[in-house]
Amino acid sequence: MAEPSPFLLWDATLSLRTSAGFNSNPSLAYLGEFRQPAAYFEYGGDLMFYRVPTDGDSVYIFFSGEDRRYFNVEEVPGQQNFLSQFKYEHESPSWWNAGGTFVWMYANQVIDLSDLDNGVGTAQVQGQTVILRPSLSARVGTNWLAAIELPLMRQKLSEPADGYSEVGPQVMLTRKLPNSSTASIGYSWTWRPYDDSPLLTPGGEIIPGSIERLRYNSVNLRWQQNWDREKRWRTTVFGGVTAARDNGLGYYDYNRFRVGASAQYRVGRWTLSVDGGAGWYNYIEQTIAPEETALRERREFSTGGQTAFDITETIQWVMRFTWETSISNIPQDTYNATTASAGLEVEF
Repeated sequence: MAEPSPFLLWDATLSLRTSAGFNSNPSLAYLGEFRQPAAYFEYGGDLMFYRVPTDGDSVYIFFSGEDRRYFNVEEVPGQQNFLSQFKYEHESPSWWNAGGTFVWMYANQVIDLSDLDNGVGTAQVQGQTVILRPSLSARVGTNWLAAIELPLMRQKLSEPADGYSEVGPQVMLTRKLPNSSTASIGYSWTWRPYDDSPLLTPGGEIIPGSIERLRYNSVNLRWQQNWDREKRWRTTVFGGVTAARDNGLGYYDYNRFRVGASAQYRVGRWTLSVDGGAGWYNYIEQTIAPEETALRERREFSTGGQTAFDITETIQWVMRFTWETSISNIPQDTYNATTASAGLEVEF
């Protein structure tokens, strides 16, 4: 038989979505008088190209974008997120797989500066991210997969945030379970040098001529379980710990613990899902303010739920609710926000 045309190996999908909703605190303000609850309109879409695996080669190309516009909020007129991802993987007939992923992201949104280690409070920030992630994995026996990655990342951010680079190996061991379920444990070591942020003393004073560089050691656990062969009922549980250490006197040193879970159930045309998570930051040297002795503390919690109904095979109605809060002994780190939305998604 003649070889099939190579163009038949490719397929593509396009989905468009739009929704309207309400956010109780778009700017994540910590004082009630600065919170501006607002309605919003959001639209976006996904475009995916993928190559049917042949001879062990598979290709995945993905584009996604979202634009949210708030009404009557001067501090946060809108938020945008754009993503492009290119992934290639070769699965050999023996014991090894190899590949790589390239990612470019753009975001214009309100972020928690504490997540960048060198900030306090929240701010509207624009950022571009470039990630190159080569990988190599090996099949061990029938049900085990060992993988190693060496991601390289460049993060460019607008003020008041500071850009940085990241590099470091990640290793993961995955166990295959019944019904296409998996359980995994991973370890990563990461080095993150910032562009301009100086080192600080434990009391918050700048160390002249210094540049902040952080080292991270992280351990992560994840268990995803499909409870029936049709995969109607699925749960995911995850947890991890990260130890961050700076190259100075320990102002940025902390230990972070995180746990979370999600569940999804499909029945007929309905898909119901819930999720939640929590994180704790234990700062080792950083105090709440200069001349103070109390150490900085921070806890974060989030939960959400989604209901989706398949109107037709290609049109889906979606309703989503989320709640997040941050609790700290620094007022600027304390906030909460509730978001609710409803909309349609169409797949072509």
